[in-house]
Amino acid sequence: MNAPLASFDLDGYAARYRARGKIQRLRFIADRNSDLRVDALRLAVSEAKKGYDTFLYKEIFKQADGALGEDFTLDEEWIMRKNQWAGKQLELLKHELEENKQQANKEVIRTGHNDLGDFFHKRGKLKQARGDYTKTRDYCGHALHNLQMCMKVITVSIEAGDFAPIENHYMMAANIPDVDKDCTELAKMRACAGLASLVRGNYAAASQRFLTTNGDASEEKISNLQREFGDIMSLEDVAIYGGLCALATLDRSALTKQVIEKPEFRNLLELVPDVREIIYDFYHSRYTRCLTTMATIRPELMLDMHLGREGHVDTLFRLIQRKAIVQYVSPFISADLGRMQAIFGTTAKELENELLELIHIGAINARIDKQNNALHAKKSNARLEAITSSLQKGQEAFEDAEAMLLRMTLLKNDVQVSSPSLSRAASEMGPRGRSFISIADNVFDRNIRHS
Repeated sequence: MNAPLASFDLDGYAARYRARGKIQRLRFIADRNSDLRVDALRLAVSEAKKGYDTFLYKEIFKQADGALGEDFTLDEEWIMRKNQWAGKQLELLKHELEENKQQANKEVIRTGHNDLGDFFHKRGKLKQARGDYTKTRDYCGHALHNLQMCMKVITVSIEAGDFAPIENHYMMAANIPDVDKDCTELAKMRACAGLASLVRGNYAAASQRFLTTNGDASEEKISNLQREFGDIMSLEDVAIYGGLCALATLDRSALTKQVIEKPEFRNLLELVPDVREIIYDFYHSRYTRCLTTMATIRPELMLDMHLGREGHVDTLFRLIQRKAIVQYVSPFISADLGRMQAIFGTTAKELENELLELIHIGAINARIDKQNNALHAKKSNARLEAITSSLQKGQEAFEDAEAMLLRMTLLKNDVQVSSPSLSRAASEMGPRGRSFISIADNVFDRNIRHS
């Protein structure tokens, strides 16, 4: 069943991407929305014919199952030409690599493995491509070579759906000496590391990666990034992923500093006005507008091949709604539940369950008054808290003093303790036990001896 799309420009969306990343996203849309299925697969076919992956090309037609029409038929001649070229090219590249190895020239060997990796990448053999890209590491003689290796391994790993190596290769690249930390390649890898965190559900880590993707607020830098991004994700995706993850995980102070007042990321938000408005409405406590806009863009977000999987959209939206509820009730001694239902667009039962969960986890300190349909903040008893704290500190001071007296007595009488079992028991006694252990210097003898 298709979620209603207010307006979705498939051609405009597809134009953000290129190569395999574009095809993967279009195929995902075709699987998720029957209304867009045919158009998405037609665009995927056109993009596939720009490359060399004949298997992927045939897979798109298999997915279409004859629905593309007469103008889109399987081009057997194109497949044959590409396969013939691939056979000759692979033989040539392997022969060149063997010759390079005999010369024992590190640079030409690195180039040989890199060329083989590029070939396998074009043909869709991502595992083999990553293998050859990884082998270039042993022959890298320049910082730029290491940077290139990390970027290519990250790219094929994401295309293969394997996010495990992403963070390690990003950190490897970030720690390469003499590399500009704001260079486009590192910015792209930083965004990929954010994507890896997002798909694992680590939204806090993801937000930090996305928010620091762009280190320059200039239009020129953003233009450069837009040219480089697209094979894995677009710059619009960075703004969407980063904006939602930040809103779901950052407190108000951090949101202000890292998003609202940060021109580098704020400029990216201009690419996605809806997400920008969601953040600003939340920040200015316009919760109804914020949540309404979220509901409006949800169907489009569900078509994203990363957000649309594993329930990420719904999880992020729930975290944002919870933060909105906490932020709404925090200034009040009492809040009307009926008004809250209208503001947050929930039923009485849904709101009650959400509030109970927030109370249970300690996000809000309040109680629900069902009789008066209200939420009342619990008043803290400052006097009782002060007395309790004083008693606790007094007890700790007493135990510390008693432990010191015990230690002095044992040292005075030259008593040594060496029983492991006794040491374990003493360690559970708190300060007194720890003092007891501190003077035990014979760990083999199980007896207490006096000398």
